[in-house]
Amino acid sequence: MEKIKYNDKWMYTLIPYGMGFMPFLIMLPLLILKLGGNAIDISYTATLGNITWIIGSFVWGYISDYYDLKKLTILGLLTSGLFVIPMAYAKSVVEVEILYGIWSFFNTALIISLYLIIIKTFAKEMWVIENAKLNFLNTIGYLLGFLGSSALAIYFKVNFLILMTGILMTLSSLLSYYFLPKIENNHKELSWINVLKSFLIKIRIMSKIFNPSFLKISLKKAFDFKNKKIQNMRIILLYTGNFLFYLSYGIILTQYSASLKIYGISDSIILAIFSLGTFSQIISFYFSPRFINTYGKIRASWITLSLRGISFFMIGLSMFLFLNKTYLILSQFVFYSLGGGLAYSIFFTAANVMVLETTKTEKEGSTLGIYETLIAFGFTIGSFISGYMINYTGFPITFIITGILIIINSAIFKIMEEKQK
Repeated sequence: MEKIKYNDKWMYTLIPYGMGFMPFLIMLPLLILKLGGNAIDISYTATLGNITWIIGSFVWGYISDYYDLKKLTILGLLTSGLFVIPMAYAKSVVEVEILYGIWSFFNTALIISLYLIIIKTFAKEMWVIENAKLNFLNTIGYLLGFLGSSALAIYFKVNFLILMTGILMTLSSLLSYYFLPKIENNHKELSWINVLKSFLIKIRIMSKIFNPSFLKISLKKAFDFKNKKIQNMRIILLYTGNFLFYLSYGIILTQYSASLKIYGISDSIILAIFSLGTFSQIISFYFSPRFINTYGKIRASWITLSLRGISFFMIGLSMFLFLNKTYLILSQFVFYSLGGGLAYSIFFTAANVMVLETTKTEKEGSTLGIYETLIAFGFTIGSFISGYMINYTGFPITFIITGILIIINSAIFKIMEEKQK
């Protein structure tokens, strides 16, 4: 299918969404703690959201091959806001869990549609630049949201802040209605029978992927670069590396803000830590295309994963030592900015572009649906085990282990680079 070129001005409509999205995710654990929950409750909430994300990846991945991407994007934005707003008035953790699960399902439609809009409207050689720009603008939204939330947290409770995040997400849906171009999918009419069939097929695929004997054979082939199907082996390593990345990210995203709260840090300072980390992301996203083009996508991936792993190892170590609260706060500002900001942006851009390069024409949505499912499994496992890790080992050891896992993950991309020489 020939690409119809559009400009990328529509990306600016997502800034309000970004202002609401990331602060919402960070404040969700704080809301659960306020309602009387604990680390395991946070873990269960995140796990439920990730399960609905997996289901959404199957469903929306297939639908996106047939459905108007503009409508799909607006649907994702609108429902993201509408299901966040009631959480501000939730009276129990169970209410939050249910609403978050529904929110996560519909938010997947937005994630997949944005990937596809880039694929369908820009030439392949522009994917790095446009993907980086989209991430850059999203991160601008994150920063504005964190700065605003950090200031408002001095005067308002977390419920009010979450209400504001929902309103901001809804605003992006209105802007997208007017500014996002219509992008046609030239496929046959969508059949819900086909959606169900696709869902069942992908369940079989995923069960095969996680079958021990299949993994053993696949990994053996992956390290045999004399194999003629080297591209398939590269994909296996790429997806394995991304799976481990999102598993570790699931632990961090689920519990990091809660850990700071448990250590007695105020909501305002917690959001300020994320503000600085997000500012670091913005700088990193801005320079990521140049960095990736200079060093290559694979090398950029293992370098930044190493930095991220060391940073979260140090975050755990600083909590373990806990000399005093001032020391703890300063260390979080430094190491989260490096690991959660600088390193994250470059890896995220490089990894996403490598995944986009594996998609097949006319079936991009289905391919990305499988990829979204795989990383959702990673998030789900990470979120689920995080509560139990903290319950048995505490926050410091949990983050130290997570840092080590990320460093091990960087070795996968290092091996990819070495074997391609």
